[in-house]
Amino acid sequence: MAGTVKVLSDINNTREEITHIADLLSRRRFTKADITEIVKEQSMEAAIIAVSLGIFAALILTRIKSLLKLALMIYATKQSISYLLKK
Repeated sequence: MAGTVKVLSDINNTREEITHIADLLSRRRFTKADITEIVKEQSMEAAIIAVSLGIFAALILTRIKSLLKLALMIYATKQSISYLLKK
């Protein structure tokens, strides 16, 4: 009898876990359809955000590119100096 109660308890717990997972999956938001719907409803705000993010990304990438050029120049100068001093 005790074994049956344990099996029924396990079945109920599994059922609750499956129900919880199904609820979480049904609440998932921001799929492609949701994003396109938001953009259609608020097109001006979405355009402003997209342009702002583009400008911000361009500024960051330009700075990163400049830093990489500077690091390469410093490395090349160091290598040149060490090559000249060895002769």
